[in-house]
Amino acid sequence: MNKKQIIGFIILLYSNFSVANLLSWSNSYTPILQTYEHYTKNDSSTFAIGCGKTKENNFLTLKVESKKLSKVKGVLEFNLSVDGADSYNLKAGFHPNESTIYVTRPPQKLMQEIKKGHIADIEVYSKNKLVFKSIYSLSGSVDALNMIYEKCASPFNVL
Repeated sequence: MNKKQIIGFIILLYSNFSVANLLSWSNSYTPILQTYEHYTKNDSSTFAIGCGKTKENNFLTLKVESKKLSKVKGVLEFNLSVDGADSYNLKAGFHPNESTIYVTRPPQKLMQEIKKGHIADIEVYSKNKLVFKSIYSLSGSVDALNMIYEKCASPFNVL
């Protein structure tokens, strides 16, 4: 990183650090799927890391929820960068009625970066057009991932 990037990163870190932590918790249950999530908010959007559990599979999830996504259609690209590092380009599932996009089974390396990181920069594209962008604090991600691992008894270890 050059000097300007480091200064910009520090400004972002301190300006968004007090916004939220991954300390809020939610879960849901249906007869076929149980989910657990730790989430954080920024402005009017929510970013969550979690896991899902079915009889056959356990899997990690990343989720963004925002009213800005309510009019988006088609295949979405979910780009996530941790602490200004290279971006992960992921395909996202979309629930337009909920203004929510999901990524299931994110790469193990990305989850390691989330655990060690301070800030997640998320961009969502539809047909190469930026439709959503926000930055979230990753404070509390180690505890969140420990709880997620425990709740889903996941066959993967992100820690």
